Amino acid sequence: MEIDPITGKKTDKEIKKRKIKKSKDHNISTSEIKEKEGFFDVLVDTNLKISESELKSLIDNILKQGNNFVKSPTQTNLRGYRNAIKDFLKRLEKHWYVIKNNLDFKNSAPQLHMVAEIVDGKLMELTDMILKREKNTLLYASKIEQINGLILDLYK
Repeated sequence: MEIDPITGKKTDKEIKKRKIKKSKDHNISTSEIKEKEGFFDVLVDTNLKISESELKSLIDNILKQGNNFVKSPTQTNLRGYRNAIKDFLKRLEKHWYVIKNNLDFKNSAPQLHMVAEIVDGKLMELTDMILKREKNTLLYASKIEQINGLILDLYK
């Protein structure tokens, strides 16, 4: 940037550069905007597919561990079931974010903003699905834990 040292104002050369730059910004085509939107849409879809497949495998593991626990209610099977649920919840907490793209037309040149949002709807759907499928197992596990707690209290 060139500034006239005497007046402190920008020189004609700098003003022309800015005008050229602004005129180039105004010539952004809608196809370029659509390409940007398309890229982010693909990115979001890919991340959601990967995350959904990982979560489905975690749910399958929960169901498998729950069935093992129901068939053979041992401490090892209970621990495996708890760990499966813990892994599922940790995965949900850390990785269920989606990229939301917004176009901003304030400066007469569209700008793409990315905002991270937590996908609460998916979390609730998956949690409800697990609770519906595993309600009896969870009740069974809680009763066993209550009994074990009472026995340990008597032992102390």
